[in-house]
Amino acid sequence: MNNDKVISNRKRQNEKADLEIQPAKEKMQAPTLTYDRIKSFFDRFTYGDLNDINYRRALVDTFINRIYLFDFDVKVTIYYNAHEAQNNVPPKRTQRFA
Repeated sequence: MNNDKVISNRKRQNEKADLEIQPAKEKMQAPTLTYDRIKSFFDRFTYGDLNDINYRRALVDTFINRIYLFDFDVKVTIYYNAHEAQNNVPPKRTQRFA
C-alpha cells in the first residue's frame, strides 16, 4: 500500500509541475501582436485584384461569418469586434449571386 501512495504522490507532483509550466507554454504559442503585424495583415487586402478568385475567397473567409440568401433579400453576417454584426443587403435586380 505504501508503494501505491508513493506512485500516487509522484503522479500528483508531475501533474502539479505540468500545471505550473502550462501558462509559460501558452504564452510561447500566442503571437505578439504589434502595430506593424496588424497593419501588414490588413494591407494585404488593400491592393488585391478583385478578379482573382483566391483574393476574393480570402476576403470572405476573413471578414464574412455567414451569408443568407433569400428570394428577395440577402443577409450578411460579418466578424466585427469579436461579436457578430448583421447587415441586410438589398439585392440588385441586375446582379446575379453566384
